[in-house]
Amino acid sequence: MPAELVEVQVWVLVGEAGDYEVAKAADELQAAAGEATRLVKLVVKVPKPKAVELVATIADEPAGGELKGV
Repeated sequence: MPAELVEVQVWVLVGEAGDYEVAKAADELQAAAGEATRLVKLVVKVPKPKAVELVATIADEPAGGELKGV
């Protein structure tokens, strides 16, 4: 069965020096005064993580005062 996908949208503000900022919304980003910038919207479909169930049996504690070697 194919993985269920979720759409992720982020905004990237790239400055002329190559620095960048990332945010969920475009209005959360602000360019530095006097610097040329480019605002890019990225929309990516990403597979949701699968829940993993682990089953384990834990042994009883050793008797009081007993040391176990490794």
